[in-house]
Amino acid sequence: MNFLRILVIFSLTLSFTGCAYLHSFDSNLPEKIDQWIEEEQYGKALDTLEHVREDNRNYALLMKQKARILSLAAKLEKETIARARQLVARNEWYNASQLYQEALRKYPDSEALENAYDDFIKKRQTYLAALETRLLINKGNWLKQNASIYSRVKAALPDNYRSVDGIRDYESDQRRTTQALVECALTADSADNINLARQCVLLAERLKPALKQDPRLASIRERIGEAREARLTRYKNRITDLMAELRQGNSLDNLQRARDRLQSSGQYGTLDDETLELLDNLRKRLQEGINQRMESARRLYSQGKIQQALQIWESLHSIDPGNQQLEAHIERARRVLEKLQRLQQEGSVVSPPALQN
Repeated sequence: MNFLRILVIFSLTLSFTGCAYLHSFDSNLPEKIDQWIEEEQYGKALDTLEHVREDNRNYALLMKQKARILSLAAKLEKETIARARQLVARNEWYNASQLYQEALRKYPDSEALENAYDDFIKKRQTYLAALETRLLINKGNWLKQNASIYSRVKAALPDNYRSVDGIRDYESDQRRTTQALVECALTADSADNINLARQCVLLAERLKPALKQDPRLASIRERIGEAREARLTRYKNRITDLMAELRQGNSLDNLQRARDRLQSSGQYGTLDDETLELLDNLRKRLQEGINQRMESARRLYSQGKIQQALQIWESLHSIDPGNQQLEAHIERARRVLEKLQRLQQEGSVVSPPALQN
């Protein structure tokens, strides 16, 4: 038994480092190295060259081959890592994994490739976890959206609604999904991902209102409230700062940011009186700024500077897309410019028509 054990160990040793050691004594080693280079078996070639002694008659040639292999191996590392990152950026995770594995097969002792591959595996796990969370949230939203339909089925069959397969499946999915959402909230909270914790908690409570009294979620709800207050305070501060900038001038950037602030107010749920007043003032200031720039464009138009007027009106369109008067000005200016261009080509001169209020 001991003899067999020793034989197995000896065989395994030969199959790995032992083979490289034996190859180092081959008389035709330079030819073998060239073949391995051609096959891109850099690891095998380098392992073998590590055992070459200085008294080898081909030592100088073999060291030149080693330098070449190291250069090719470094190129393989650089190109593989760069290409894999490009694939990951396009979410081609499988192709990136295959690329790393093929490179490691050619150069298994590469520390750079091993570290990059380990980092890739972690990123892929994070990516897959994010997808699983998205699927969970989508499932929770689907269950909530269809709750009223299943409620009507129950109302139609109050005594034996559980005999309907779809009802049983729905209730089972609802239980499992609610529990998964609670676990998602707890995990996200421990990872200090308050946004995800909030999303999972609120959806779980929509599916099962009794969870609002669940003590496990009390600390999360408290943190969610604190985070909301902090976000709302930052939001109000940004509005206040923006109002001060608007008083200095109605630049397009300021007007666009004012519109963005108004549109994002729905993210904060029920707003207090202070925030509502700030938003009302911002809305009025935004409209004043739009009107002011529209009027400046009207003056340019009256002076015959139609292209400049059109540029101002078009820049305002993304800020106030529902403004019919603005759309009418843009349409008229474009028609006039087209007509002027035709007349200029014909050698005629025409004055722009007056704008209608």
